Amino acid sequence: MPIRARSRRSFLTSLLAATLTATVLSGCPAPTNDTGNAGSTTGSSSSAPPPASGDGIVIAWAEWEPAKQLEVLAKDFTAETKIPVTVQQFPWSDFETKIKTAWSGQSSDYDLVIGDSQWLGKAATAGHYVDITDWAKENVSLADITPAALNSYGEYPAGSGKIYALPAMADATVFAYRKDLFEDEANKTAFQKMYGHPLAPPKTWEEFAHVAEFFTQPDKKLYGAALYFARQYDGVTMGFDQVLWS
Repeated sequence: MPIRARSRRSFLTSLLAATLTATVLSGCPAPTNDTGNAGSTTGSSSSAPPPASGDGIVIAWAEWEPAKQLEVLAKDFTAETKIPVTVQQFPWSDFETKIKTAWSGQSSDYDLVIGDSQWLGKAATAGHYVDITDWAKENVSLADITPAALNSYGEYPAGSGKIYALPAMADATVFAYRKDLFEDEANKTAFQKMYGHPLAPPKTWEEFAHVAEFFTQPDKKLYGAALYFARQYDGVTMGFDQVLWS
């Protein structure tokens, strides 16, 4: 669907409706309740929330390949509308700190935040994310979004039907394996003897553990599995999350 927006607000609308890239709308100071504490957002949710001040559009995201692709989309939009768009990218190690510092200071630096899924509850209850339930129903084909993605990344509280974000992307774990090792007759014989079942691409985590153990041979500079881990941000845990949840 082509983007035909002619203003900053209509850009946000089109970005959501046409590409499902934007996850949450931000840039508005957190409202306060009678006691002066941050509370739930108020106001109409049938139109996109007002963007931050300035002539251009600023989108905040982590520094990685999907954000670079968003920059490509933004250039197409700018070429058509003459409205400048900046995709401000932060290293994953600083991403959460940068955004939550902006929240604490009620900053209007960003018109749009591609936030992380685990921020949803805090952001929604503290007024940093805008309730876009009615707006999304009117402007986005929600039926085209996998229910699990919409519920996990956008709905809060669970089962409430209230939408504070739209999914930009969902992570998936994909494994590649070396066919030459799995098809080697010596490996097949040794594996069958050791584990009591044929050597084959694993279908269960138990089989995965067997394959990983069998092919871990440091003397041959061979290791049976490589999972994603990093010291920064949630990389310290997310390589193991799918095993734990299973």
